[in-house]
Amino acid sequence: MNEPNAPTPAPDNDRKKNWYDWLFNISTKQWLLWGVNLVIAIVAGMLLIPWARVFPEDFHRFVVEKDSVVRWTIRFGVGLGVTWLLFRFFSVKVTQIGSLIWLKFPPLWLAWCFALAFLWGYDLTYGLGPRGGEMDFWEWAAEGFPRDSEKATYQASWEDWLVVALLPVGLFFAGQYLFPKNPEEAESDLLPIQLPIDELLKDWDRVESWLKSEDPAQYDILGYVRIADRMAERMLNDHGTFGLIGDYGSGKTTLIQWTKAKVREKQKNQKSSPKIWFVKQSCWGFEDSSTAIHQLLSAAVDEIGKHVDCFSFRFLPESYRKTFSGGDDWVHSILDMVLGCTDPIEQFHHLKAILECAHARVIFIIEDLDRNDSDRFDRQDILALLQRLREFKKQFSFVLATGKERSNDIDFAKLCDHFQLLPELTKEQMGKLISRVRRQCLDEYKVISPENEKTCWYLDPSDLKSHELDFLTPVSRLIRTPRVLKRALRHAYHAWEHLHGEVSLDVLLAVNMIRYGVPDLFDFLLRFHSELLSDEAERTFMKLSDVEMFPRLKLPWEDLTQRNGAMLPNLIEMLSVIMPSSIKNLGVEQSGWRSIPQGIESSKYWMRIVNEFVEGEQIKDEDFLRDFGDWIDNPKDEMMFVDRLQSSQQYYSLFQYFSKWIFRNREDCIFELFAQVIVRYRQEVEDQITNNTIVSKKIFPSRVIDDLARLIEQSELSGNKIEEFYTKQLQLAAKIQIDLVNQLYHYVLRLPVNRINPDFKPMVTQKSAEFMHDGFKTSKEPYQLFYTSHHNSLYDLIRLGKDKDLDWSWIGLYLIRCLQSKQMPIVGRIVMMNVFNLIIRRFPDGSLAVDEVDLSCLKKYFPGNESKLLDLIDLSVLGYSSQLANTIQKGINAARSELAKKSGDNSPQPPTGS
Repeated sequence: MNEPNAPTPAPDNDRKKNWYDWLFNISTKQWLLWGVNLVIAIVAGMLLIPWARVFPEDFHRFVVEKDSVVRWTIRFGVGLGVTWLLFRFFSVKVTQIGSLIWLKFPPLWLAWCFALAFLWGYDLTYGLGPRGGEMDFWEWAAEGFPRDSEKATYQASWEDWLVVALLPVGLFFAGQYLFPKNPEEAESDLLPIQLPIDELLKDWDRVESWLKSEDPAQYDILGYVRIADRMAERMLNDHGTFGLIGDYGSGKTTLIQWTKAKVREKQKNQKSSPKIWFVKQSCWGFEDSSTAIHQLLSAAVDEIGKHVDCFSFRFLPESYRKTFSGGDDWVHSILDMVLGCTDPIEQFHHLKAILECAHARVIFIIEDLDRNDSDRFDRQDILALLQRLREFKKQFSFVLATGKERSNDIDFAKLCDHFQLLPELTKEQMGKLISRVRRQCLDEYKVISPENEKTCWYLDPSDLKSHELDFLTPVSRLIRTPRVLKRALRHAYHAWEHLHGEVSLDVLLAVNMIRYGVPDLFDFLLRFHSELLSDEAERTFMKLSDVEMFPRLKLPWEDLTQRNGAMLPNLIEMLSVIMPSSIKNLGVEQSGWRSIPQGIESSKYWMRIVNEFVEGEQIKDEDFLRDFGDWIDNPKDEMMFVDRLQSSQQYYSLFQYFSKWIFRNREDCIFELFAQVIVRYRQEVEDQITNNTIVSKKIFPSRVIDDLARLIEQSELSGNKIEEFYTKQLQLAAKIQIDLVNQLYHYVLRLPVNRINPDFKPMVTQKSAEFMHDGFKTSKEPYQLFYTSHHNSLYDLIRLGKDKDLDWSWIGLYLIRCLQSKQMPIVGRIVMMNVFNLIIRRFPDGSLAVDEVDLSCLKKYFPGNESKLLDLIDLSVLGYSSQLANTIQKGINAARSELAKKSGDNSPQPPTGS
């Protein structure tokens, strides 16, 4: 009996085991199968070639009747078709014999190539056909293909084999060699360039290349090279699986490509490391998970087939689908019967043996598993496949790349041996990239800014003052991945080509950040932009408080905030920057920033940014701002700006829009422009007098003056300057037109009391009356001062000092003189209406008795000339509409009667209209 622990020698068993291992070794089995295919191919050729040279007889007779060129063409076509079918059936790839792997695992199609060579030599030597005499194929065919005759021998020539077999096979092999499909060398250029971001941004060509490309990045700005190098090292020296976790657009695809490049680079120096074959598959767009698995395994078979013959396990994808995906519809049942699928686990073991023989590993790269929202797509099927692959970790591995937010049901700890959380863009990195693109935009297109300010994309928080705009802070919280930032910058950069100078570059950048960073918010702006800009008048009409949301915005805004709850503060902050007025209409208790020139608070600029084009504008913003800049440089010599301001409605509209920005820190220029517009006002009045019309095709200067006066009220000009300026302009206006005096006086009344001397307004009231007296005295034709279309100008002028004891009795003589003038009938009627509105009776509540005259006013302003004035009015009323004329004459006749009663004169009154 043997000792308990003594080994029992069994040399016979060892020899038997070695022979058994050799017999069932995958390489031996493949060589045996290869030999069987060689024999089958030779036997098939020996049987089929003679048969094909005889049958079908009708086809051969048809070919015999053609000329030699057609015959050779048909033979070549037949050979090409048969070759194509065999290449498809055996999945022939010339790359399978590109290395020494084929010596261990010879491809089956190579056996058929050797069989072809054998048949070629045998046919040339002995002939494949009925034995007998000697004749070529065409002679044999012309004899009716005899089999027993002495002439019934066919021996093919070199030309026959060249055209029918050798040339088609050679063409297919040459095509694969010269035009490889998806060669690995195509990715060899993806090695990243390690360059600090500051150095990268100095070269715009590199930045532009990064900006325009959707391919994996070439430059490392997030430190991914170190991650790729570490992953490549683990892939070559470890048998683990990998999990990449990062938001959409964080650079997962780029990192994977760089890792693959690093693997190939390291393999050149590590000859003993296994060959790594990558199989990449995106799960995006598949209707169901079984289709995705089938596609994934098919891609794996194709990738392995580039190096090793995959004919023996070509049905692996379908057999896996049958076994694990639960497909039980009739289509799948028919496929199972036709294909005869085998056990997939057995095929995986077979594939594992092949990879061991080839000293290779397959690494699956699974992307977008978390982005497929199809109801029929069950991501657990994909995860189950990956879990099964872990049983073959030495030959199979995978990289599972998913996002953070939608991968809660993925057990990374169970599936993956190594994890990598991808870093996000920092605020500093984002600021540098945005600032570089912004600077390039301004370098390519020199634009004129409506105001002198810094960029809104501050790199250093210390640069940000409390009153300045900051776009970068909210944007850095909304955009966290390089891809989203790249797309936003690219879109803004291309749009700037058409919009330069016509929109705010900062707002253009911000809107594109929203478009790609928060598409829900962009869609909300598209739908409700006009409602967000609803003004105070509409809010008052709807009886809404300052913190109450517009009703029609309530449901859409709640839906938006529900989908983006975590980002709600950032959304509100972003809106407060680009659309300050929208905050109130959303019912948010947060103050907005100041408005931005050429920003989206104007519908015109919003449409420009969305459409990326300036529609039908005859005058560009840039032209207006350039004209204004020229005027600022030489205000005395550049009166063309004032002329354009007066002659074009569009030009004037641009002035109205930009006026609150272009005079910032230039308040003294308001006085200069105001004075020049007054000069143009006088010229406009003189032109109207010359043309005997009160209608002008120009933008009347009073509208521009009104805008400038509002700017003076809002400016930080000293009270003394304002008082001195208005006093001087009132004195000048008194020589031009009554309306202008009234207009300037009302501007003085609007001035805040804390801006001017308390005695200034009463003084202006007194001065206005004195200036007008001087104006009437010095004017050659006093009626010119009434050259206006307003009928209350005189009443407004005289009632300026209604609380003061001002003496206006002197004006009656000038008014009578104007009514007596025959040179300007149009002005005479205007004066008549102004006088009538002055003496008409007014009640304490402000209402008018249109057919009654206030005798106290009549005596106060026209002492001793009451009857004369009434007669002049009676004469001037001719030509008016009958209703108005009757009303005026009724009031005049009533006044005459009152005057007659008070004077004791009961004589008959003159007839109406006399």
